[in-house]
Amino acid sequence: MWRRALPVAARAVPYAGWPLVVLAALTALLRVTGATGQAYLALALGLLPLTMLPCYAVAVAAGVTRHRVLAAVAAALALTHLVFVWPAVRPAPDVSALARGAPTLTLLSFNSGGDRVDPRALARMIARARPDVVVLLELGTRTAKTLDAAGLATAYPHRLVAASERPLDGAGLYSRLPLAEARWLQTVTGAMPGATVLVGGVPVRVQGVHVAPPLGRSVGRWQAEHAALATLARDRSGPLVLAGDFNAGRQHPEWRSVVAAGLTDADEARGRGLVRTWPDDHVLLPDLLDLDHVLVSPGLVVLDVRDAPGLGSDHRALLADLAVVSPDTTARR
Repeated sequence: MWRRALPVAARAVPYAGWPLVVLAALTALLRVTGATGQAYLALALGLLPLTMLPCYAVAVAAGVTRHRVLAAVAAALALTHLVFVWPAVRPAPDVSALARGAPTLTLLSFNSGGDRVDPRALARMIARARPDVVVLLELGTRTAKTLDAAGLATAYPHRLVAASERPLDGAGLYSRLPLAEARWLQTVTGAMPGATVLVGGVPVRVQGVHVAPPLGRSVGRWQAEHAALATLARDRSGPLVLAGDFNAGRQHPEWRSVVAAGLTDADEARGRGLVRTWPDDHVLLPDLLDLDHVLVSPGLVVLDVRDAPGLGSDHRALLADLAVVSPDTTARR
């Protein structure tokens, strides 16, 4: 029976394979052209690591069943996919002994989803992780009050916080360390908290990030806010951390322009570049997009980075351990 079924399966390969290959080719074309002027194009680029993935299976199946043209096209697209995702999957280098012995800064970055997050669970997560700096985005007033009552008011006395009843507007930067030059970075959609902390005598600028989503008329705002972040990175005068919800991922040219300003993605630095952080609030739907990031400038080395559950938010949290070294040290790495 299986001998009769094999020719039937072989004939089905092009019918299943060509639609997948065409979808992958269109997505690759978007990536090459950098077309993100519409919401659906931005979404398609964000899903590229997944939509191009079937090309590997199609290449094998078409090769085995001798559909040579389909096999060749699928193999070429699989190789293209590997080129696109290689920065995210390449092995992480060893952390130098100098970095391991340097002063450290532990940072928690989290889009708390307004008041959807369980604030008591978030307080427990912060207490267990004991970060030096906490960046909270979409910070609701109820969440902020519950966190302070649970101990953040004492543990993190240095802060730049503006909680809000409107989910998208609130944000806060909490710190164990004294803050200098604490101010809001004005964008076309609002403001993002930032401040400088001293780590081992070195001033480190920590800038919270919450970029507008690329939806409808907000696409232009999304692009403008990434441009503002790239300018901030280029104009830095010392070590800089950008942490938060970029509403963009590694396949978007807007996000890559920020990195190209001289920054390193913490997840990629530790070989975790395929981590997805959104949406984390659906039981049956896996996290699909890499919207949340910690980016660091020369002068900072990523010792470790890990993600944590959203606790009711639609985003996962990111925790990063950073070593503060001289910029020359990171330039040689």
